[in-house]
This record gives sequence, structure tokens and C-alpha cells, in this order.
Amino acid sequence: MKKIKDYIVITHKVPLILDDPNQDDEELKFMKQRPNSSYKVENKELDNFERSFDEVYNFDSELKGNTATHGPQGHKGTYDSIKFDSVWEYAYYRWSKEIHGNVIERNRTEYFIYYDESNKKRKFFYDFNENGLPVEVKGILRPSDACKQDQCPQVRFVFGEEVKDIMKELNKKCPGWRNDYIEL
Repeated sequence: MKKIKDYIVITHKVPLILDDPNQDDEELKFMKQRPNSSYKVENKELDNFERSFDEVYNFDSELKGNTATHGPQGHKGTYDSIKFDSVWEYAYYRWSKEIHGNVIERNRTEYFIYYDESNKKRKFFYDFNENGLPVEVKGILRPSDACKQDQCPQVRFVFGEEVKDIMKELNKKCPGWRNDYIEL
């Protein structure tokens, strides 16, 4: 379980609170006092995820603090001359446009101002304009994402479980949709 915890902490910079009364990590105890600053997970869920993680990824090497490791949603690519930061963004785009007939465009210019967890002023460039409304596709909720979500209520956030359902629908209605995504 330690290697998956290390992976999440290093790559996503989110302390992981295990639902474990014996947990003695001082940083995590501190984080428990700050709601919405970390991701809480049951030990059983983490064990299941780690088993599937071992099957899919080659995660036997030592991770460094600046390692850019990505899961299946983290591979950048293109489709129809549009660049996507992840397969999940691409799936959402295809689902919205082709299955639901929405007008959806990649956003690269419009942004909202928000303050991150350090109270530093930042620009939030959301992923899409869908029928004139801002949409952001997220896998794991990081502390800065929670700040964005709290301070930009006009943005629709689409999270992992919803994207998984979208991908299932795409598999049924657009077989082979994954083959159209060109990884960079």
C-alpha cells in the first residue's frame, strides 16, 4: 500500500488520509484538521486500486519528486486538430459533440481569477465552452482544484466517475473512438 500512497502524494501533491486509526504520519494528522485539503480513502479501496495499478502500470521504479507520471487519463493527444491534455478530456469532447449534439469548443483564452490554497492569485483556464458554458474535466481533486471549484461556481466540473460512465457510453455508441486519439 505504501507505493500507491507515495505515488499519489508525489505526482498529485495531495496528502492522502487513510481511514486507519493507527496512521501516525504527522503531516497527515495535520491535514485531517483541514477539511477539503486532502483525499480520504478507505484502506480496502486503496488495496484494490493498488492491485489494479500493478496490473496496468510498470510502477516498480523509484519515484522522484519531479516525476511526471500519468495514469490512463493523463496522456496528451490530438483529435481533429484539437489538442487535449488527457484521454478523459477527449472522451468528454466526443461524447458531448457526437452523442449529445452539443456545441463544444476547446478553451485556450478565457479564464477566471481565483486564489489558490496559498492565497496566491491565479488564472484558471477551464477546458471547454459547451453550449456557451464553461466545463472542466478532472480526474483527482487536488487542493488547487478545490479552490477553483469553490471560487468559480459557474464552471461545471466533471469528475472521474462521470467520465467513466461517459466512456462506457462512447464504447457502446462510437466503437473505436479511442483509435482516433493520437497520443503526443
